[in-house]
Amino acid sequence: MKIDNIKLERFANTERWKLLEKASSARQTLFKLGHINPEVFMDKEKAIGGNIVEEKRIGNVIETTKTVGLFKRQGMRSEIYEALIAGVQLGVIRSKTVKDIEELREMASAVHPEELDYSTDISVAEYDNKEMASEALKNLAEQYTKGILDTSLPGMSGTTIEEILKNPLVRAEAEKQGTDPETIEKTLKDLREASKQMVEQVKESGTKYEVGKFGKYPAVYVIPPVSLDRKKEVKREKPTGAGGYNSRVKLPPDAFKREEYPINGKMLQGIQVEKYVLTGGLLSLLNNTPSGSAFCQSLTKFKTVTETTHLDGITYIEHWITPTNSNLKTEGYMNRDEVEDMVKKFISLLES
Repeated sequence: MKIDNIKLERFANTERWKLLEKASSARQTLFKLGHINPEVFMDKEKAIGGNIVEEKRIGNVIETTKTVGLFKRQGMRSEIYEALIAGVQLGVIRSKTVKDIEELREMASAVHPEELDYSTDISVAEYDNKEMASEALKNLAEQYTKGILDTSLPGMSGTTIEEILKNPLVRAEAEKQGTDPETIEKTLKDLREASKQMVEQVKESGTKYEVGKFGKYPAVYVIPPVSLDRKKEVKREKPTGAGGYNSRVKLPPDAFKREEYPINGKMLQGIQVEKYVLTGGLLSLLNNTPSGSAFCQSLTKFKTVTETTHLDGITYIEHWITPTNSNLKTEGYMNRDEVEDMVKKFISLLES
């Protein structure tokens, strides 16, 4: 399939993702994507704790229906602005007006819509053949380990960028275009210094790059350094502090199980698919995003726990509306399963 014909709905769930921008050049197309915050669709009356849904008294019986609420949620950007406006109206924030906050909100939303909780991208570059694409993929790693000037340009039979800049024919053509030899030398010197610094910084950081596979496809991974003094994670049996935990909520045994990122100690940087090379933030998310089966509470499904107590001749009946147990994939939170599915679908489109 031609890259121009690739549409968001062909590789992503449009109920969870938005196409923010599609930008194309001669050989490369960039898809900027936004993930929709699932909390936009939550039942706000039941999902937020502390709400008294109903209260009534008949004789010596007092019956109340309350919400327990989610013990943890990521929140929405709209809530930030609403809190700021409330702060202005209450006189807590005096340096801004409601109009100032609304204008800020409008400008920010034009760039990053409020319903989104995350933005990322996927880029695809097209080369003349598989061999050139293979060289381009290899350069993703070598530009950081060998330096920009010592990487070869795809289709140039191993000729490096420095060799091209030193080529008499290239220089002669540059001079015809109005670039004097001194400028070329200065550019070469600046690039050499920048390239050297980049290689040294990568080496000092302990970051490594490797060529491997993503499924059957050639791929490049970055291996971040592992901190030797990383503190051992304290195992949490249940939420602590002001997290909103309520003992009436029954959680699964693995509710607080955490994975260590990146998965397998490395992050995906690029994939070669025939004459194409895929890069972008969506690929990096694969090893840095929790599994779709990871626990969370439902945003829309609830159950009621009833408690009855007797005190001083009064019967108190309390109905507690509690979220049911769920997982990230079901609720629509960003998760590794969905990201992997998107990448694989994108690859299939390139092969079709």
